[in-house]
Amino acid sequence: MQKKNSKLQISVALACCLVSTGCAVDPKTGQMSFKETFASDDPCANNARNIGIVAGGVLGALIGNQVDKKAGTLIGAGAGALIGGLIGADMDRKKCELSKLAKKYDLELTFTDIPAPSAATQSGAGKAEPALGLSVSIKDQDLSGHFVSGSDELQPKALKYFTEIAAEYSYPQQLKKLPPNATAEMRSVVESLREKRLLIVGHTDDTGSSQLNADLSERRARSVAKVFQAAGIQDARIFFQGAGETQPIADNRSEDGRARNRRVEIVDLTDEGAFRQYLAARSVRTDFYRIALGSEVADATAAQQANKASKANSGNIPKQTAKQIAKPAQAQRAKANANAGKAATESSSAPAAVPAITRQAQPSAQTAAALDFGGSPAGSIVPKLDLGAIGTSRSSAGVIGTAQASDTPMSQSCRFDKPRIANGVKSLRDGKEIATSEYMPGLYNTSWVDKVNGHLVALTNVAVLRDGGAPARQPKLLIYKNYASANAKPDYTIEPQVNTYKGDKALLYRVFASGPVRCMDIVIPNDSPRSAEGSWLYYDNQGNALISAFNPKIAK
Repeated sequence: MQKKNSKLQISVALACCLVSTGCAVDPKTGQMSFKETFASDDPCANNARNIGIVAGGVLGALIGNQVDKKAGTLIGAGAGALIGGLIGADMDRKKCELSKLAKKYDLELTFTDIPAPSAATQSGAGKAEPALGLSVSIKDQDLSGHFVSGSDELQPKALKYFTEIAAEYSYPQQLKKLPPNATAEMRSVVESLREKRLLIVGHTDDTGSSQLNADLSERRARSVAKVFQAAGIQDARIFFQGAGETQPIADNRSEDGRARNRRVEIVDLTDEGAFRQYLAARSVRTDFYRIALGSEVADATAAQQANKASKANSGNIPKQTAKQIAKPAQAQRAKANANAGKAATESSSAPAAVPAITRQAQPSAQTAAALDFGGSPAGSIVPKLDLGAIGTSRSSAGVIGTAQASDTPMSQSCRFDKPRIANGVKSLRDGKEIATSEYMPGLYNTSWVDKVNGHLVALTNVAVLRDGGAPARQPKLLIYKNYASANAKPDYTIEPQVNTYKGDKALLYRVFASGPVRCMDIVIPNDSPRSAEGSWLYYDNQGNALISAFNPKIAK
């Protein structure tokens, strides 16, 4: 251990010496100060630059050592320190200049360094990136706010400060500002702006309609993105997103927390590769989500369905194309439904086939109430939804129901959560959402079926992105009352909203509906994503909230 530590100390010392102004000296002691060098409170200090030199040098040395133990280690350390130092220097410059603008306009800024993934990003021997970039959140703090109330029009003051902020990211403007005696490092930092990718994200608190929040925050993010384009930044390097309420940085249970969540975020990534890595690794603080009462879930779902019905009546929804979902594998499932306090009553074999999908009228309240899934009172059971430890995901850590705070949606069932909607990342050049082809195993447009107390419940078009476990699209929910024939038509069809929460053991695919089913908690194991044993279905019957075991499988 001592040998390893001494090597690390030598690497750190070497990296500090690579740039003579990198290491700061404590004026009281005359010695190199760790705090002043790496953690100074001064926004114009060289913290990120010095950290980049060290991280880049160490990682570069490790990578180079794999190629050549002597020359490769030295070359890798030098190249890594140089790259890390330049990335850090650009971050320091922005923090310094933006802090000055914050004082000028009385803004509240939050800086967050974006680290590279745990494994070093490599592009050839000896090259390592210690950081992906910098995130700057600008709180919507004064009474007038960034925007005119209810619109995406920037307030006159906001237009001024966003214009000046955009100038700090603009290659043409920063090139003009370079003094004749600019150092090679200063020139390199400005040149690096040509490869940057900028993502402008609009955020809201969790009050009001989640869909409206997502849409308004997207329009506002696009308005700010256009300011950056006007500053001379190519539209092909600018992206925007309406994240709505889905990415809080503070607890929505307090007014102060909600105020902090209302913000515009500028994410500055070093290049295209860093941009893709960042999108793949984004995580969400779901412990900042508030519990939604059952009535709130019902109201939110009803509003969404009314909106869909309105679109359907206006002819905006295309006709469904028929799809056959083949017979799933035979499985003996006539076992006691112990957790629900009732024996399973479904057939011991899966249905022969789910018939072609056709759009049906929404069922009446009488039809919905008539469906009995053989469940027990919801309050009598506390399901254990074991997702395992959470890394980069859309949820918090632990086993749901035991490891979470008692007042978070993840500590409760889907009855106490609500759909939380975010729009996708779009390019300013064409307004199109960034496409991805990376999906979780078994979750690319798959169909899941289970027979519950004689009623067939099917989910089609289930698609979840591999990185972050975000839903790629809305599925379709079909329910066949007293299912007996493969030629039957569904009695109920809907496109429900979905939240996903990803752990290292399983993915929680949380479905929100209305009618015969209120919501579903589907737990899909990461290592065998073809069967979701231990899932749960919630429904209302004669005014009572009920729960039933639900064990869907992928239809073959």
